[in-house]
Formats: sequence, C-alpha cells, structure tokens
Amino acid sequence: MAIFAPELLAWMRAHHDVATSAVLLDHGITVDQRRRLVAQRVLVRIINGAYTFPGRETQPLTRCAALCLCHDDVVVGGPTAAALWELPGYSLGDEVSALAPPGRRPCAADWLNLFHTEPPHRDEVVMRADGINLTSPPRTTVDLARFVPPGRLEPLIERLLHRHCGEAVLRQVAERYRSRGRPWVGGLLEFIDARGGVAPTESTGELKVFHALRRRGVEGLVRQHRIELPGYGPARFDLAVPAIRLDIEVDLHPSHRTPEGIARDDARDAAAAAIGWTTRRLGPLVLGRARIAETMDAVAAEIANLRRRRPGDAVVAS
Repeated sequence: MAIFAPELLAWMRAHHDVATSAVLLDHGITVDQRRRLVAQRVLVRIINGAYTFPGRETQPLTRCAALCLCHDDVVVGGPTAAALWELPGYSLGDEVSALAPPGRRPCAADWLNLFHTEPPHRDEVVMRADGINLTSPPRTTVDLARFVPPGRLEPLIERLLHRHCGEAVLRQVAERYRSRGRPWVGGLLEFIDARGGVAPTESTGELKVFHALRRRGVEGLVRQHRIELPGYGPARFDLAVPAIRLDIEVDLHPSHRTPEGIARDDARDAAAAAIGWTTRRLGPLVLGRARIAETMDAVAAEIANLRRRRPGDAVVAS
C-alpha cells in the first residue's frame, strides 16, 4: 500500500515537495505516523511544522515554501526575493532572507537571514501559488537600496523598470519609507529624479554601452527609441542618435545568433536603411573585456563622422 495518497503527493509537488503538519493530517497522516516516517527518514523536518523528502531539505525554494506555509506573517525578501524576481546580480543560495514582525522568530535555522520590520503594505507582498510569499519587485528594490553600492543600483533599477513596474510605482513605495533613519531611501528617490523618466534599458550590456559612449562625449543618445519602419512595422532601437539616424544594437542574447534571429535582424536593418538609418550591431566578441574600450572608441568616432556628413539631418520622429 502506498504511504502517501496521490492527492497528498500532488499537493507537495505544487509546493516544492513541502507538507505542513496540518496538510499531512488532512491527508490521513496521523501525528504518530508522521513521527515514524521522520524516524525512518521517509520524511525530513525542514523547520518545526514543515516536512519534505530526503535530499530536498537544502533546496532554497523548499526552504522558502516551508517558511511561508508555516508562518503567514513571514515574507521572503531581500536578496532571496531579488533572485526570484531575476534582478541582476542575485541568485538563489543556501541562505534565505525574510522579513518578520519585530520580536518574531519563526525558526532557529542557521540558513535563515531574518530582518525585523513592520508588516509590508498589502500591495508590497506577492502570494505565489506555490506557497511562497515574497516582497513585490518595487518593495524588494527599496529594501536592497540599503545595501547595494551605487554601481550596482542602476542596473537593478533598470531591470525593475523594464520588467516589473514604472517609475511612479517605485516612487510610491519608496515614499512610504522615506525618513531620517533611512537615508538610502532618499538616495533612491534622488536617483529616480535624475533618470528623468527615460525608457529603461533592456539589459546590463545596453547600460554599459550607453555610459561608455556618454563618457566619450556622445550627445543626443536615446535609449529604447521607438520608430515605425515602412514595410516592417513598429521597432525599438536599443540605443539611437536620432539626429544622425544611427541605431546601435547591443546583441548579447543568444537569440540574435540563431538563423531565425539573424533573419529577423537583417529584415529590420534593411527596413531602417530604406529610410536612411545606419545600424551598428555590437555582439559578445566586440564587447568583451579585452575589446570594449576599443569598440567604444570606434563607435564614438563613427558618430562624430556621421555628424560631419549629416549636419543638417532632421530628427526622425518615432
């Protein structure tokens, strides 16, 4: 006879192989049976009240699910939430960062990195179907701003704005926590002001190229420039200097090197060329550490040359 009913196994699969004491009981596993299963290593205790199968107890998502399923006032946050939201510079590790009310200690596990704070606002918590509750992308970013050095803050915010929310939402969440005791929140708000509402970059590579060209004195550089290309349709250039009709594409994603990606890029470049645009594509080979400075010098020189050749060109409207 099977130890676990199919319904229980399905529930556990949907929650990273975690079952709480209450769930086990609901599916016919009594307290005595549960203790025997633990003694026989059929089940492993993750924290008090949460169990999994041997070999799963060290998995980050299993730990996150166990923590949230047993404690509804605990929210996964900080670096762990950043990794789950795929913010740049963060990946899941053995440690789980979480927020809990002051004085609350959900467990004594050495893998738990706990921050005591007032409960987040309702719109700052995302309750996932797998049982993991985590801080929303803007709240996660506000929390991380306390620890992230300036050089890492910009790509983090750009990814947030590109994938998850607009400046207005990020500002609204940050304003809730502005105080003398949280100077990093003021710094984050200043950074939002300095952006000036420009479109976010789609990748860290675009951001590096943008700043590298700005350092070389390139003016009129626009991020995520939208344009309608006759015969092709709407397009969005990674970086552009509209005054001289130059499109700069930062092609670091592998999809650009597939036959389909190459054909798609060629079609778009041809449509852009038909209305007078020059496209410069930068891939991994020329943006590697050994060649990026040389490449940026060459692009800056090309821009200067185009300005001399097209001094009276009108801006091509998007």
